[in-house]
Amino acid sequence: MKDIKDFIFERYYKTPIYHQYLEEYNLLEDLFNNEIPEEYLEIIKKGQFNDFILENLNTHDVNKLKNKINKEFKDKYEFKFEDYLDNIQSDKKSFLMISKDIQEISNDNEFNNLIEFYGYYISSVDKDYNAIFICPKYSEYANDLVYNENHGILYHFTTLNKEQSIFSKGLEVKEGNSYRKFPQRIYCYSEFKNLKNVKDIKKFIYKVIGELNIRRYGLLVLKIDLSKHNVCFYKDDSMEEKNSVFTYTPIPKKLIEKVNINIDDLN
Repeated sequence: MKDIKDFIFERYYKTPIYHQYLEEYNLLEDLFNNEIPEEYLEIIKKGQFNDFILENLNTHDVNKLKNKINKEFKDKYEFKFEDYLDNIQSDKKSFLMISKDIQEISNDNEFNNLIEFYGYYISSVDKDYNAIFICPKYSEYANDLVYNENHGILYHFTTLNKEQSIFSKGLEVKEGNSYRKFPQRIYCYSEFKNLKNVKDIKKFIYKVIGELNIRRYGLLVLKIDLSKHNVCFYKDDSMEEKNSVFTYTPIPKKLIEKVNINIDDLN
């Protein structure tokens, strides 16, 4: 397998996604007990590592995961599954696990190892509704939405105190630390043709970064132009807004510009 690791090093070492690709390769070795099928190796050699590995191997079909959970834990806990959003038709989507034992389940190492192996993670635990919110690490691709429908133009919302860092280093992947947890990623919103005319955008911004944070630090709206820069995006099916997307790839500062806007002017 050394030749494939050498290939990844030579092709991707100077890119921001080198360590991500190397991690995915190591996951493949674990998945196939260190004997990756030759047809997969050929795909990697052709430079299609990113799309193929992330889409087809890292996150499995949600129904396969649910069946496995039922098989492994039905005698240990009482639970049921519910769709988070009824309108999401996908093989890789977020769902709710309802149980009076949510605290025990969420802290169960065997359970966490299982969903992690299938490419999912616990985003939040709601004790009031006895629900565990489980999300795919890699959901459906959003590249058609980002590049064909929106011509590579995205927006990112954050707080004003991060402006200096962003325009010095670019947008870097980070852990979620608001109302839900998620892996290291960058969240963007791709619907805006005219920012001020988007329905309920003020409500959406408050939902994403929090009204208190905005009042305390100020709002920073960033426009990202990816029309000449290829980044892989995925749909955020845990948001009701259909054009919420995310990426695991850092975005260079040269592609980012500030949008001057006052949150109080958005109605």
